[in-house]
Amino acid sequence: MKRIILGVLAVATFGLTTVGFAHANYDNQITERSVADDQKTEVSFNDLPAVVQEGWNQSEYETQSLEKIYTVKSADKEYVEFILKTEDGKKAIQFDMDGKFITENSVM
Repeated sequence: MKRIILGVLAVATFGLTTVGFAHANYDNQITERSVADDQKTEVSFNDLPAVVQEGWNQSEYETQSLEKIYTVKSADKEYVEFILKTEDGKKAIQFDMDGKFITENSVM
């Protein structure tokens, strides 16, 4: 009886683990595909809309070392990505086209 229960638990654990890995790989493929579909264009700060410049100038990041700026267009959104060089490495700071902060991500 113990062997049957242990066997059932082993099969169930293996099945759940396999489903979890498959789901994780599927999510990564979606992310990679959507990032690849984005159109990134390098721009200068002066080429940005005034409202985005104002949002940046009023942000906590304004005094940090700005390395590059991109406008990013995808099928459903458009935003500005600022690449900063910090002591901890590079960061990507995103603002929408209304000058509002969206997110901060580490960049390798």
